[in-house]
Amino acid sequence: MQILGNRFLAQRLKNEKATTDGGIYLPPVAMDDNNTGGPKSWLVLQVGPGKRLKNGTWMPLEFNVGDVVIAHSYTTGATETKDGKFILEADAVVVVIPCKHD
Repeated sequence: MQILGNRFLAQRLKNEKATTDGGIYLPPVAMDDNNTGGPKSWLVLQVGPGKRLKNGTWMPLEFNVGDVVIAHSYTTGATETKDGKFILEADAVVVVIPCKHD
């Protein structure tokens, strides 16, 4: 599968604690497992090339494979794949928790 444009493939993470390791407070709606559409934590599995600008160049996404992002699932029209992963639009991401890239 090839992800196109300003989208990414992610797996939904369940939040079990009220803050991230970096100290970001996660409100109860972020830890809600029913599909209320509030912020959700996602493990980034694959990213598209980014957004094509008017001048024809590409602006890459601001996160990488392996990062955890917090995004609103309802704003993107998230598409679920056969294996339970989701394709989301990068514009819905509000927080990036980077993993350590070598």
